[in-house]
Amino acid sequence: MKGSVLVTFLALVFLMGAAFAGTGGDEADSVKADTEGDTAVEGLNMKVMEIFGKSCATSGCHGGENPKMQLSLKADDVPKNLIGIPSKQNDKFMLIDTQDPSRGYLLLKLTGGEGMKGKKMPIMKKPLTEEELSTVRMWVKGLQAPLSAPTMNIRPADE
Repeated sequence: MKGSVLVTFLALVFLMGAAFAGTGGDEADSVKADTEGDTAVEGLNMKVMEIFGKSCATSGCHGGENPKMQLSLKADDVPKNLIGIPSKQNDKFMLIDTQDPSRGYLLLKLTGGEGMKGKKMPIMKKPLTEEELSTVRMWVKGLQAPLSAPTMNIRPADE
């Protein structure tokens, strides 16, 4: 199961890079666009991991050896601990719902709203800024299309 999540995540990164790359132009332009697309996706992932690192994945919260709600938000554990995983607080929600990103419990806990149980996150720290919330929303929405795309058969090049 964990291996398939990793393959799905790698396919997601590849597909998101391709989506950001654009179309048209000669081969050199395509290579440049692919690199820029990869850089944009990587940059967004890094920003989200920085946000989680300073606000969420800390000792006593969603980091350390015993994270709250058994939900680790350390960079190595994201997104496998979030995508398609039911919330332990409200199992009517997935932490990240790839079919309807705005309905995911992660965003609900960060913004507050109907269906949220407990307190808005992060607790005992400064709330996320609008810019940080926007970055997390963009990241979550970027997970939607590739993960709901048709299944890809990935084989080694020598086959």
